[in-house]
Amino acid sequence: MPIQDNQVGIYSKKNTIIIRDTETIGYVINEMIKYNIRHFPVLSTDNVLQGVISAIDVIQSMHDIGSSDFLQENITSALSHDFATANSDERVRDVINMMYNFGIDSVPILSDDHIDGMFTDKDIVLLDPLWAGLKDEIINEGEGIGRIIGDTNVITEEFTIWQASDKILQSGQRQLMVKHSETGKYEGVITVMRILSSLIPTLISEGSDISVLHSTTVDSIIKESFFTEKIPCRVSAVRTLMNKVGVEAIPVFAGDMLIKLVTEKDLVAYAANLLNVE
Repeated sequence: MPIQDNQVGIYSKKNTIIIRDTETIGYVINEMIKYNIRHFPVLSTDNVLQGVISAIDVIQSMHDIGSSDFLQENITSALSHDFATANSDERVRDVINMMYNFGIDSVPILSDDHIDGMFTDKDIVLLDPLWAGLKDEIINEGEGIGRIIGDTNVITEEFTIWQASDKILQSGQRQLMVKHSETGKYEGVITVMRILSSLIPTLISEGSDISVLHSTTVDSIIKESFFTEKIPCRVSAVRTLMNKVGVEAIPVFAGDMLIKLVTEKDLVAYAANLLNVE
């Protein structure tokens, strides 16, 4: 039986880290940084699933409250109550299609109404047997897999952390390319998790004054190197590199020109579209 027709419960993450609905947003940020996980299921004290808390939810809460007080807020104030679940006996292909159609990157997997695991974009990208059975297309400069570089997903090194996080919220892009304002050279990728991992240390070092996020520029949190591919390249090459170096987005260049940013979500969309035509 093809892997896409197997039960999703076989491949969902077990020993899922859960968050109780009594915890604070500050606690959730620490857990996200500690485990490098962007989303957690939130359960009540009697183990009833209340929702999913994501890194985007945390950033949104920070902007809504506008002060470091958001760190002490109960997570229910930021919780995504509009979420989807899947049963552990549902087919992998059906859950992938649901994630694609709903535009979500994580699904709590339930067994007898109890949390059995999580199934995420990253799990799909890591699922080698699935990809071995899918067509391996070439990524080119035109339409197709990947996000064409433009104003919605590019910022300069002069952006503050606050401005970058606002751009992520407004554009719906979880990853942004950083371009030097004078040289035009691309210097790195800013992600939601990169912003979060800088958030707590920065606030602590500045005595929990959130105004530091309005003055600290993103060049202070860009990694010194980032990994790229060159057009023409195959989907498999981008996915392999993404998994090898543990990143969620790969910039794709044509010569010295950045053409696209291929993300985990783009790969999930690609897989979903192929599974739909089988």
